[in-house]
Amino acid sequence: MGKGKNKGRVSSKSKGKNEKSSAISFLALCMIIGLLLGTIYNQVIIGVCLGTLVGVIIDARNKKK
Repeated sequence: MGKGKNKGRVSSKSKGKNEKSSAISFLALCMIIGLLLGTIYNQVIIGVCLGTLVGVIIDARNKKK
């Protein structure tokens, strides 16, 4: 039918870019949630630190997969 070798396959380069961008968005999302919770409880520094910690943990787990 078609002459293309990669017909129906996903290239590994685009998969890596998608994984990297999702990890960055998890870190940013966790930092924002930590900032909001820290503002609500009047402990902004602790909220940002915990949000960053959770974001880094999620990032590390995504890299293992």
